[in-house]
Amino acid sequence: PKGVSPFQPVKAQFQKLPSGMEVLLLEDHELPFVDLFIYIRGGSILDPEGKEGFSSVAMQTIRLGGMEGRGPDEIENELESVGASLEMGTTREYQTASLSLLKKDLLSGLEVLFGLLQRPSLDPSRLEIVRSRAQDDLERRMEDPLDLAYMEYPRLIYGEKSPWGRRPTKKSLDRIVREDLVAFHRQ
Repeated sequence: PKGVSPFQPVKAQFQKLPSGMEVLLLEDHELPFVDLFIYIRGGSILDPEGKEGFSSVAMQTIRLGGMEGRGPDEIENELESVGASLEMGTTREYQTASLSLLKKDLLSGLEVLFGLLQRPSLDPSRLEIVRSRAQDDLERRMEDPLDLAYMEYPRLIYGEKSPWGRRPTKKSLDRIVREDLVAFHRQ
């Protein structure tokens, strides 16, 4: 239509940092909002045998366990006070961290995000909470036929011993201890 400018996609900028981290930047100045996504090599296919579900439990414990010098409640209050969203999780092939917040709060949000990633407290009580939630979620999924089929399908295709075919169980989640998380973080 007349007077309407054609769609112009945002051009991506790519940069490799000296640390080896690769950054893809898509700038859009329409809103004063920042969405940051971090992808870390890893994922559930690298879970130790017998500790299936480990990478998910590890990322959730990092997210919810606080960091050196700042407890979990303090972090939650800070994020809530600025309306920020900070999530961490796992897929089969990588771990993720995402941060969404207003541009004016970016520095404090990055401080929290990188503090959790670099100096997590890995609080044992939070590990218990995360493990309990994972077990409850597993029980619920086992009761839903579609979820159960989704969980069992890779085992049928790849076999139980394949990293692609293994899945968490109550026993495998029970075997995850704080020392495992410390070693995971160090690695």
